[in-house]
Amino acid sequence: MRTRGAICLFILFSAGLIFCLPDLIPGSAPFLRDLGNEIIPKRTFWADSSGLALWDAYGFFGHPYAANPQSEAFYFLNWLFLVFPAPQALGWYIFLHWLIFLLFSYLSFRELDFDQEVSLAMSLALGFGGFFSSLGLLIVLLSTVTWTAVELYLLLKSLKGRWLVNSLLGGLVFAAQITAGEIEMALLGWLIIIAIILIHRPGQEKIWKTIGAILIAGFFGIILSAPQWLLTGEMIGLSNRASGIVREQAEVWSLVPPRVKEFFLASYLIPAKGTELWGLGFFNGFHYLLSIYLGMGVVLLSVLGLRFGKTRAWLWLLFSLFGIGIALGEYAGIYGWLHRFLPGFAWFRIPEKFIILPGFGIVILAGIGLKEIFHRQNSRILSGSVFLGIGVILAVILMAFPLKLGQLGNRYDDIQKYFLYRSLFRSLACVSVLSGLIFFKPWLRFPGLKLLPALIIFVDLWLAHRFLNPAISVSAYQAPPSVHLLLAGKRDRLYPIRIYTEPIPREKGQLQAMMNPVNYFLRYREALAPFWAMYFRLNDVRAHSSFYLADQDLYQKVLSESRGWSLTMARSGVEYYFQSSGDFFPFARPEPRASIYYQAGRGLTREEILRVWSDPNFAVDQAVLLEGKTNNPSSDQSLLWREPARIVLCRNHLVEIEAEAKRDGYLVLLDTYYPGWKAERDGRETEILRANGFFRAVKIPAGKHLITFKYQPRLFLEGLIISGIGLILWIFLFSFSLKTGKTGQ
Repeated sequence: MRTRGAICLFILFSAGLIFCLPDLIPGSAPFLRDLGNEIIPKRTFWADSSGLALWDAYGFFGHPYAANPQSEAFYFLNWLFLVFPAPQALGWYIFLHWLIFLLFSYLSFRELDFDQEVSLAMSLALGFGGFFSSLGLLIVLLSTVTWTAVELYLLLKSLKGRWLVNSLLGGLVFAAQITAGEIEMALLGWLIIIAIILIHRPGQEKIWKTIGAILIAGFFGIILSAPQWLLTGEMIGLSNRASGIVREQAEVWSLVPPRVKEFFLASYLIPAKGTELWGLGFFNGFHYLLSIYLGMGVVLLSVLGLRFGKTRAWLWLLFSLFGIGIALGEYAGIYGWLHRFLPGFAWFRIPEKFIILPGFGIVILAGIGLKEIFHRQNSRILSGSVFLGIGVILAVILMAFPLKLGQLGNRYDDIQKYFLYRSLFRSLACVSVLSGLIFFKPWLRFPGLKLLPALIIFVDLWLAHRFLNPAISVSAYQAPPSVHLLLAGKRDRLYPIRIYTEPIPREKGQLQAMMNPVNYFLRYREALAPFWAMYFRLNDVRAHSSFYLADQDLYQKVLSESRGWSLTMARSGVEYYFQSSGDFFPFARPEPRASIYYQAGRGLTREEILRVWSDPNFAVDQAVLLEGKTNNPSSDQSLLWREPARIVLCRNHLVEIEAEAKRDGYLVLLDTYYPGWKAERDGRETEILRANGFFRAVKIPAGKHLITFKYQPRLFLEGLIISGIGLILWIFLFSFSLKTGKTGQ
């Protein structure tokens, strides 16, 4: 038994390595479509910050980095990015998560009393099915969903023994999920775990033990991840998600009904390098999840599971249909109803994510079916031979007539049909061979052949998804020539060059059917959108992810309504306008990053400040507009022009400025006004004021001064204290439970 278990684990390791190998070859890196434009720059920035990045000076006028959960600033497996450059580290990062998910899925299914070979087949089906394969392109989701398998294993173990030990370990895993950035996926994972335990582990005593284990894991998960959710909670109220996700906006990412056929029929993918035909492999375009294919063999086994599994199997069918119904979003109405009536559901922003529910449900159904097949002793040699023969014939046809890209031409409809037929033949070949084995049952004589169904499932899914996560050369992440030229003479600057990137024109920003996807997404790098400026150490005012400060929308509104947008950007300290064609154009007289003002506006609201500040006739060299201030800093009303101050130190979280004021005035720094920033004047804390709608200012008296701005969010420090106390309690309880367990033995 141990030998068979070791073989199964070795197969899982090998399968993960085979699938991820192209990304692990030196000189190669994963191709993440548009998300690569965010993941690679952000992870590089995190590594350059030595793993502690609370603030980011490269986006907008500076914005909170760790507060955005999608930055995964506190996620412990980010250590890989401290070891390798981000493009190479990302490949190992993906492989490591795949490996964790595969191994713990297998161990979880073993805890559910599935046979070793059945657990192997279920793990391969889960790990290489369309949902999890697509997560190789959605790194934050991958980081979160991976730990669902670990949590399931620990909770199942807690029901068999050492309840407190495994519940406490579950708390660590839940904390990892929270810091992984997609709390909605973590919650869906818990829904799956609860469904598995309730359906497969009935009994009042075990239900109460399950509830207790979940409460303990949830408590410590929340306590140990306090720095993350405290910072995120603060940012939410100041972000584009302050009121949740609008239903119509979320339903854009609904599962399109025609795609349901992809549960049974995979898109026919071809290598992405150097060809526009790769995109044609996706039958209905580029969706949030590029594949939802479960495997024809898995579907066949799930049907058999319905036949053999009785009540338990039908419950999994209902669970799966429920997930599909929500994933259909606007097309089924369930998502809209839940969005309207279920409190908190508005934070589930992409209906298609709910494919994780049938992803688990149908695989468990398939496991029930395969388990029954192994336990039934009857065989039908004739039927088995027929199906095996059909499968072999189809496989021979595919190999005898290989795909020749050069002969496909550019007839879109014909190519789509050709891919459809090849996909159908390939899937039918796999399911026919599997059907033949089910009828023939060679393992009745040779038990070692019980591994064959799992291997066939892997082959089917590997053929379907091996090009879903294509590798590209690391040269794709090099800076464009224009960036090199801009930075060549400015390496010694203390603070980054501030730019505004032109949005990619709409006609060039649409991925068309006949278009090379790699070249298309590399245009984002050439256009420095949305985070490539950050990667090259440029401060792009326009850069933002899907979770960003609401002030960025407000600033865009000010620009659009301004009679002189270039003048407004120059007043923001923006030095260059970057066209998507690749050229930098300097703005005339951009304001210094730090200045001393001697006149201040009186008692204006923020709306009034923005209207006045963006007016071309406003004398920006003479006065600063301060929100909530009614008095000038000096009784001397003689006119003094603004003077530049000298920045002597500039880091993400720390700025030091030397200022020499002729009389009482205000020091203005053209960086974002945001909670958590502290200011000191000559070593004494002083109040930070909101200047000109977006920026920071402090009052200074006449004379020479050293002004220091530090990002020291109080909530982060409180979170560390909460987590520290929680960790001490966790260690105490864990030590106690280990000691108790040994005593009991």
